[in-house]
Amino acid sequence: MELLGLAEVEHNPRNSRTRALEPAVDRARPTPIRDPRPGEDPAWTLSRRVLGGLVAALRAVAPRPPSPGPETRLLEQFETVLAEERRGSLPSSEARRGLARAVQGYMAATLLSGVPPAGVPRAAPDGPACAIDIDGVLEADLIGFPFLTPAGALSLRALRAHGYTVFLATGRSPDHVRDRCRAYGLAGGVAEYGSVVFDGARERILVPPDAQAALARVRAFLDVQPGVVVDTRYVHVVRAYLPRPDGPRRQLGAGLVAAALARAGDVPLRICAGATQTDFLAGAVNKGTAMAGLLAGRPLAFAIGDAPEDLAILRMAAFPAAPANADPALREAGIPIMRGLVQRGLREAVGRFLGHAPGGCPACRPPALPPATRRYLRVLGFPDYSVAG
Repeated sequence: MELLGLAEVEHNPRNSRTRALEPAVDRARPTPIRDPRPGEDPAWTLSRRVLGGLVAALRAVAPRPPSPGPETRLLEQFETVLAEERRGSLPSSEARRGLARAVQGYMAATLLSGVPPAGVPRAAPDGPACAIDIDGVLEADLIGFPFLTPAGALSLRALRAHGYTVFLATGRSPDHVRDRCRAYGLAGGVAEYGSVVFDGARERILVPPDAQAALARVRAFLDVQPGVVVDTRYVHVVRAYLPRPDGPRRQLGAGLVAAALARAGDVPLRICAGATQTDFLAGAVNKGTAMAGLLAGRPLAFAIGDAPEDLAILRMAAFPAAPANADPALREAGIPIMRGLVQRGLREAVGRFLGHAPGGCPACRPPALPPATRRYLRVLGFPDYSVAG
């Protein structure tokens, strides 16, 4: 991160995800933090306190920007979202998305500025493409919401500046894919594990009609089960979880999963279970087939992911990679594993692919940044130098 003046802190041996914020927080007055609501996820309660420290750190490093600009907008957006959430007028899920959008806009205005958007490609429209997973690769949720760090932004800038068309590949909903494509100038992406593709202008649903009907039956069954929450943001898969008053939410039990699958009848569905949720997917879709349709014949030069669901895409790529936090199944499948975690692993993989570090040549070097921007990026980049890997 020498380009941003972060070399002196990148290898900070104190290695705590929040300790890098401490000096600035100590000099600032933290944002008021309310007491947790009854039944609120304790993880979000803790995250809110860390977010108060992040806002305090941003105030401390550039308390009065010389003129309205990206720093002013970012701080105002953070403070507005947290104030609305504190008053109870904004659900925590929407607060997380609002905070994520604020950082997306900030990175677009700083480290990603000056690179032609996907609609104005530097390479031929049928030229080589890249595929990047979001969670655990491009972004990580360390403080309550997922966000792009300078390492991730420089990686995107390098790929785009060198003429590659960048697609996202994720289990997240189409709304999350659209947000990031528009903010980062990307061409499109695969959403909900391949159930939907977004080509930069419109969405296309890939779930067959019989599977759509089967998933509707599963959703209706889970909707009436005591203690089960079905995430309404996911339309073409069914995401459900069990909230807990004394800890983070968790996935559904095996018996409940079996009972839900029985509602599908003879229509094949797949299960993708994480630590905090269970996803029910159409058996006929996956990230690989969806990405193949999005590529429309162009070669996939580079791909990076961290989960077994990413293997279908990784096997399509001339240069596949995974960060150090990847599921062991990727190593067993022969996918090259980077030394760095999350965005640091992405930066390492892009550097190997291009032959130089992102931002390390005249073509992909970021613009000259004012001191306030460099200080803000130093704060927002704390995961790049405070997480082991």
